[in-house]
Amino acid sequence: MANTTIQEMYDAVRRKLEERFPQVPIVEDETALPDQTKGFRIKLLQTTHSLELSRRYRRAHTFLIQYGLDPDQTDPVLAVADLYGTAELLTDVLEWVEAAGRKMRGAGMQFEVSEQKLKFQVAYSFLNWKDAPTETAMGSLHQEGRVEDEQ
Repeated sequence: MANTTIQEMYDAVRRKLEERFPQVPIVEDETALPDQTKGFRIKLLQTTHSLELSRRYRRAHTFLIQYGLDPDQTDPVLAVADLYGTAELLTDVLEWVEAAGRKMRGAGMQFEVSEQKLKFQVAYSFLNWKDAPTETAMGSLHQEGRVEDEQ
């Protein structure tokens, strides 16, 4: 089974957004969405990597997806409705993503609407394995012995 990298998870989330919202741009810069920009911004908030057993590691990636409104939207009631509607869609769209040939389920989804922007969080938890050592510990001991004849 292939291990899943941080970049593969980021790309999986991005792909799902591009598939469901093809007309909405994804802003790549590291700053917050400018006030006059409609689009998504994906940010990896936190990554954990902890040993579970032997060579098995639990990884968790928490993403923040920000969504800015169309600057032409002037009605605040429609604007808030658009943000909540987008949040509802994101809960469905990001429930399952596929990265490195593995399907992963989003959990811990939460969102907040403030300052005419949507802030949506989702976490993906999965297992990765380290490769086994190339040296074989068993069978590497060389032992010699003699049988003495009892007389």
